[in-house]
Amino acid sequence: MKLGVAGLLGDGSPEAVRWVRGLGFSVASWHLRAPGMLEDHSYLDAVREALDAAQLELCQLLPPQYPSLVDPDRSVRHAGVRMLRQVIEAAVRLGAGNVYIRPGSLNPAGPWTPHPENHLPGTRERLIESLRDLAPHAEAAGMPLALEGHVVSPLHTPTVIRDVLDAVGSPLLMFNADPVNLVDSLDRAFDPTPRVDEIFDRLGDRIICGHAKDVTVGDRLVLHLEECVPGQGYLDQAHFLRRFAAACPEGAVLIEHLPAEQVPEARRALLEFAARAGLEFEEG
Repeated sequence: MKLGVAGLLGDGSPEAVRWVRGLGFSVASWHLRAPGMLEDHSYLDAVREALDAAQLELCQLLPPQYPSLVDPDRSVRHAGVRMLRQVIEAAVRLGAGNVYIRPGSLNPAGPWTPHPENHLPGTRERLIESLRDLAPHAEAAGMPLALEGHVVSPLHTPTVIRDVLDAVGSPLLMFNADPVNLVDSLDRAFDPTPRVDEIFDRLGDRIICGHAKDVTVGDRLVLHLEECVPGQGYLDQAHFLRRFAAACPEGAVLIEHLPAEQVPEARRALLEFAARAGLEFEEG
């Protein structure tokens, strides 16, 4: 099991790559911000050279924003699939371990925003159709796809996620484990362990990567579930790492959604939680 970080590679410059490696990480993910980067082969080759020189493994490639895979308009969905095909090609060129897949939303504000119809069966069927279109291209390239869920998205429970994976039926359609994303109530926020176990019980054989963060409850009116540094919320980090290591011993756990100044603190905390769980991350 490896410990890495998401969101810090910036433009993929040698300086950014060396900085992330200097923080003690052996793996990282990279977010391609602009669609034009997908066709700039010299730029992608330079990023791969920087990663190789620093001995930093690119375990996951995140696409730019792409048209929603659940949009009612078939042409919009096809446009999303076409862009993801380009991302697969870029991932192969970069030597990435997998391509991160957002299921999308019916909310035009973005893929991780709520909509009253996101959880409807018809929305889920459109997602399955899109993934069935994409899967053969991933299989031809030998590039795994890491599908992620969230309570606001069409993939809002472990059962629904499993149903979608099984319906698509591709051996390269995998799951990116992020328990905090599937915390959907106040009670579950205060005790996320049953949800963690449900994720690994239902999806453990399809997990390829994971995100490390924590969840707490904000002291504000109504309900505000908030992300925080691992160890500062309610998620049992040692239990999460134990289940992840059993399901995906060669996989990477990536610290996510933290400002750069909090990443070293999160890294120290996760190393301590791993030790408590009787585990060791590969040396960074």
